[in-house]
Amino acid sequence: MTNSESKPDNGDGEYFFDIEEYLSSLVRSSNAVPLEDFSGLSPDQMHHLLYYPLESERSPVYLQENLSGETFDAIPLFRLVEEFIKTVGREGFIKLTPKGALPRKILHELYGFGFLKEEFIEKGYVKLMRESDSVVLTTLPIVARLSGLITKKFGRFALTNRGRKSLEGNRREEMFRLVFETFTDKFNWDYNDRHPVSGVGQFGWAYTIFLLLKFGDSDRTIGFYADKYTTAFPTLWDRFQDGIWGTARDQCTSCYALRAFERFLKWFGFIQFKDDDDFLHREKSVVRRTDVLENVFALK
Repeated sequence: MTNSESKPDNGDGEYFFDIEEYLSSLVRSSNAVPLEDFSGLSPDQMHHLLYYPLESERSPVYLQENLSGETFDAIPLFRLVEEFIKTVGREGFIKLTPKGALPRKILHELYGFGFLKEEFIEKGYVKLMRESDSVVLTTLPIVARLSGLITKKFGRFALTNRGRKSLEGNRREEMFRLVFETFTDKFNWDYNDRHPVSGVGQFGWAYTIFLLLKFGDSDRTIGFYADKYTTAFPTLWDRFQDGIWGTARDQCTSCYALRAFERFLKWFGFIQFKDDDDFLHREKSVVRRTDVLENVFALK
């Protein structure tokens, strides 16, 4: 595990501080009063949503229990992790390439399940020759390691005790929660892109879940959610600079769309794109929440 793979304590060391100051000022003045900038949440609710999203009884969303097998089957990244763990267990260990990556045979097997297709690969622009050709398959072993399901020793991936136990009996709910918490809290979402600002999208991921539960029953653009996200956390887009790629807010919106919608919500099956994804104008893509999201999360 490297610092670039795992989540940094405070990103660039400043944006969490700025947001804490911002929230603290609101909490001091109006702790329980719903705010329009927070889409009707109070500062107290927002605090618990941000810092204790799966633990606090005061968080406005909660992770449901006793999920069905059909729900687990419809969560692409989770299914990919399951099959990866099964593959490591079947092989006994997976010998890595000299660069420490998954071998081509394993890559093709995992991608062949079809849980998460990548546009450039599907259209033939990129040929799956190495791990770095697929963002999904680059992320997969990192999440599995951070979850404590596999270990890397002597140039090999092997199952840990936790990984072996995950294959025994009915442990899917336990494993899903582990993978989800790892992805949202430990894996560094910045690792997969070149956007210059740390934390966008990952900070406040549960607020995005809240927004989808509140507004996602209708077709809406990603820009709709990005506006609400950047309104709630203005210190994030303040860290971008106007340039050839657009205004600071435009760049923040693009970063948020990529990290939160394409590489989080879509990977977990929580949204459905209503049209072809336009990577040049992500904010115009239309999405709607899925039944999977409603099965996994609910509003209080």
